[in-house]
Amino acid sequence: DTNYVWAIDIAARRLSRGRRQIDDKGKANRVLPIRMDAHRLAFPNNSFDLVIGNSVLLFLNRGQFLEECYRTLKPGGRALFANESMDHPVLKVYRSLFPRLRARERITRRLSAADIEAFIEQFGEGTHREFYLLSVLFAPLTGRFGMHKAIGALARFVNEVDELLLRRFPVLRRYCWIAVIELRKQETDVGGVS
Repeated sequence: DTNYVWAIDIAARRLSRGRRQIDDKGKANRVLPIRMDAHRLAFPNNSFDLVIGNSVLLFLNRGQFLEECYRTLKPGGRALFANESMDHPVLKVYRSLFPRLRARERITRRLSAADIEAFIEQFGEGTHREFYLLSVLFAPLTGRFGMHKAIGALARFVNEVDELLLRRFPVLRRYCWIAVIELRKQETDVGGVS
């Protein structure tokens, strides 16, 4: 039994870039890119073990998209989403400084903690974890100098501080840069998303 990855996007430009990356990695026989609207997935019910999305929840009608994810997942299947999220004050200022980022913000809908909890409730089972609270401040250093030995040590230290702060003060999660959300379809599913 051969497993395949379907890679979907609505934008032809991103699909073209993805095809080049797939070819460069020699995975063209396993990864199948296709242009498709995520609100209307052209796959049968119970097709997939896993659905993965990177920042898609910022741009879609979330209710409609999650219904499609739920419909196309097999019972026991999982949906994993990594998203820029929440209300990080430094990132809000940064996004307001550049015209291209300001334009992007006009079409995005940032996630809130309440949104994430609603997704989990909608699926019936799930978890979430947030990342990059203080460490976001050091992103320009890693962007400029890479993971040089000293920069890497500093980044690891600040990530550990982030983890400690988020464990001690869960309310700070809403200020993180990235949220990773895992939703699981019930093994005994007979209906759809509630």
